[in-house]
Formats: sequence, structure tokens, C-alpha cells
Amino acid sequence: MNTPSQPLDRSETTFRFLAEPNSVNFGGKVHGGALMKWIDETAYACAAVWSGRYCVTVSVGNIRFRRPI
Repeated sequence: MNTPSQPLDRSETTFRFLAEPNSVNFGGKVHGGALMKWIDETAYACAAVWSGRYCVTVSVGNIRFRRPI
């Protein structure tokens, strides 16, 4: 495994996702599936940086959407 010349900063990571037209319904609210995909992508990136290895999602439990976004 190649190591970077400087250690990765694992203290903070920021992700931003753009709600494109195919990610929202006719009322302009984000589809729950699109949001779950973004959560999964963010979790992968955080886990891969933290572990320094390839990672996969094994389980997601109890996501409840209380209000539309």
C-alpha cells in the first residue's frame, strides 16, 4: 500500500451534495433513497480514510425521515 507523503487529517471531513432534478420529487423534496445514497457515500469515504483500506457498507439500521427536506 502506498503511503502519502503527509499523513491524512482524519479530524474533519466535509461533504456537500447537490439535490439535482432527478433527486427530488415534484414538490422539490429530496427522495429518501437519494439521501440514503449520500449517507452511504459519506460513510464509505470516512471509513476508507480512517482505515486506509477499501470498505463496504454491511448494515444500515433504523433510518427514519421525520420531515421532508
